[in-house]
Amino acid sequence: MVAFEWSKFAADRLEKRADWKNEEQTKLGAIVPFFEALGYESSDQSAFRSEATAGLATTGTGRADFAIFIESEPAIVVECKAADVPLDRHTAQLDRYMQSEQLKVAPLGVLTNGVEHRFFERIEPDQDLPEPFLILQLASIRSGEIESDQVAFLEAIHPKNFASDDVAELAKRLRVKNSIERWWRRELQNPSKEFCRMVLQNQDFSRVTEKLIGAYQPIVADAFLRSVAKEVAKILPEVRRERDGAVRLPVTKASAGAITTQREYEVFQRCLIEVAQRCQTVAERQHLTGFNHKDYSEFFKIYVGGHKKGHLLKFFEASPGQPEKFEFADGQIVHSIDEIAEPLMKNYRDAIKRLTP
Repeated sequence: MVAFEWSKFAADRLEKRADWKNEEQTKLGAIVPFFEALGYESSDQSAFRSEATAGLATTGTGRADFAIFIESEPAIVVECKAADVPLDRHTAQLDRYMQSEQLKVAPLGVLTNGVEHRFFERIEPDQDLPEPFLILQLASIRSGEIESDQVAFLEAIHPKNFASDDVAELAKRLRVKNSIERWWRRELQNPSKEFCRMVLQNQDFSRVTEKLIGAYQPIVADAFLRSVAKEVAKILPEVRRERDGAVRLPVTKASAGAITTQREYEVFQRCLIEVAQRCQTVAERQHLTGFNHKDYSEFFKIYVGGHKKGHLLKFFEASPGQPEKFEFADGQIVHSIDEIAEPLMKNYRDAIKRLTP
C-alpha cells in the first residue's frame, strides 16, 4: 500500500474512460478497481457485499450499491453513479443508506461516479451529511495532485489497517484542514473586519476602530497577497532578489492601450500560487521563473517561458451581464477562480513539454 502508484492507477483508469457508458460499466471499470487498489478483494463476498447478495435493502431507503465489511461489521457504504452523472444531487441518497439499520455503524460513506470519489463521515441519526471531508478526482491524481495526508488516509482504510477510531480522527483532521484552507483563501482575497482587527492589533495602533479597519482593509489585503507571492517565489531556485531581500516578481508587459487592473494582478498572483503549490519535479519548479503575464485591451494573458509557445490562459474580467472567464490554452473554460487549479496545472505541464527541447 505504501508504494502504490496512485498516479499510474489514475492514468490507467482514465485511458478506459470511453468504455464507461452506464453505471454498471463505470462500477466494473473504475469503482471496483479503486477499492481493490485500497486493498479490498471484490471476490470476497463476506467483505465486499453487493446489493444483490448483502441483504442491504431496507423499507423506504432502497439498496446501497455495495458495502465493505471488516470482521463482519460494516465499514464503508458505497453509492455508485455513472461516470457522466454529477454527484451533487445524490448526497441525500447516500445519507439514507448510511442511516439504515444495517449500515448505520459504518464509519465511512463514499459517493462516486468513478472519476470522482467523495468521502463522508458517519453521522448522528436525523442529521444530514456534512460536506465531504475528502474528494479525490482521477484527473488530479493522475497529475500527481494527491497530498501526503490524503495518501495516509487511504493507507489507514486498507483492510489490514482499518480501525474506526483512527479513521475518524484522520477524517476529522482532513475536515479541519479543508476548513482552514477555505477560511485562509477567503481572508487572503477579501479580509474580514475580524481578521483586519487581529492584524492591526499587532501593530502600533493604540485603538482599533471601525473607521481604522475600513481605512486599512485594502492595505491588509495587499500586504498578505504580496507576502504570499514572495514566499512562493522564495522556493524558486533562480529568483533574483533585491539588496533588501525583496523578491523581484515578473515585470508587467502590456499592449498599447491596456491598463493592468488590481483584479488582473490578483489573478496572476493566484495562478502563480496554485502552480507553485502543485509542482512535483525540479523541472516544474525551475520553469516557474518564467511565469509571467501580458496585458491586452481585450484580455489578460498568463504564460510561462514565452507568451506564444508557453501560453496558459486568457483572463477576461467581469463586465455588465458577463461573469469572469478563464479561457485555457487547451480550450477549457471556467468562470470561477476557485475552479482554475486543475486546468491551470494541466496546461502548465503541457506548456513545459512544448518548451523543453
